[in-house]
Amino acid sequence: MSGKPSLLIGLLFAKAAAFLFAGFLPVLQLEAQSDPFSSIEDNTDRWIELEAKIAVSKGEWRSEKALLESRIALLETEAKTLDETLASNEKAAELFLSNRDKLARELADAQAGLDFLEAPFSRLFARLDALVPSLPDPLQDEVRGHFTKLSGDSSASARTQSLVAALSAIDRFNNSLTLARETKPAPDGGEISAKTLYWGLTVAYAIDEVAERAWIVEPSPGGWRWTQRDEIYEKAASLIAAYEDESEDPRMLLLPVTLR
Repeated sequence: MSGKPSLLIGLLFAKAAAFLFAGFLPVLQLEAQSDPFSSIEDNTDRWIELEAKIAVSKGEWRSEKALLESRIALLETEAKTLDETLASNEKAAELFLSNRDKLARELADAQAGLDFLEAPFSRLFARLDALVPSLPDPLQDEVRGHFTKLSGDSSASARTQSLVAALSAIDRFNNSLTLARETKPAPDGGEISAKTLYWGLTVAYAIDEVAERAWIVEPSPGGWRWTQRDEIYEKAASLIAAYEDESEDPRMLLLPVTLR
């Protein structure tokens, strides 16, 4: 019987030893592994570093985004302005072309009108040129002055202006009094300096104050004819003096004239 308890105790001891060994085995294994707190600390540092980089990147992106948005807005404004300028230039170009075509048509019409009037103007110039020698000397000088402005290649408009100016000068002379100093050859040689008052293109009265001589100057086919009439000197001198002195009271003067 004593052998059986000893065997039982041996078995219990063996089981207890096995249980204790099994309980200490995980502890031994855990001590054999690396420290878990060190790994967590490393991961936390890397996470913090990554978050910092992300925050910096986000800040840089926000700054660059604002600059890009500002640049985009500026480019859009410039594009709009350019579109408006192009549209305005297109309208201006269309208006210019329209006005150019209109002016070209008006110029062509005006040139056609000038060409149509070329022949009548040429005839009128010829008649006026033939009339000039029969005009009073002061008026001849003015009319020929308009003619001398013309050259052989003068345009139709230039000839028209010259013709109108010459005709206007003749009309103005014919409807007014004109006082001129003229020099004429004397019958006995030398020259006569006379004051001549033209009454339009009808008649003129001339006086030589030094010699107290007078003339009636009248138009004729060969030019203006001077007829000496010394008996009218006083009246002719009074007439010229009244013309020169506008302050003199009006009075009646009788002078001879031949109406044709």
